[in-house]
Amino acid sequence: MENILTDLMNYALFKQHITVIMSSEASFGAPSVAFPDERTIVINTNIENTQQLPLQTAHEIGHIVNGDERYRALYFDPTNIDYPAELAANRFAIRTLIPYYLAERDVDFVNVNEFMNIFVVPAHLEKMCREELQAAL
Repeated sequence: MENILTDLMNYALFKQHITVIMSSEASFGAPSVAFPDERTIVINTNIENTQQLPLQTAHEIGHIVNGDERYRALYFDPTNIDYPAELAANRFAIRTLIPYYLAERDVDFVNVNEFMNIFVVPAHLEKMCREELQAAL
């Protein structure tokens, strides 16, 4: 998991010129956040399940790579299912994490539920995960 986070941070910094701040100083469970105008993301590591950190990091990177612009910060909210920018950031995150999942599995053993469990993907994104896994195979 740590290698994935390192890869994501290197991708953000060196390929996308995004500053990544990993912080445990935020309140427990406070959302991670993207500041598109500053090309900065802040990832709250003070969360219940740290296995979700790659998803949150990729999601926040996605906001900036997707060109999301807001007058306010964009927060990671696993329950937000209707907002187009959030859906696009979720899709970016899922697409970004799939190669890490597939690298350790034979194609015959790919399982959407396993993928979702590993990265703690919210249940409402199951259809999106299925679509993206299918497209990646």
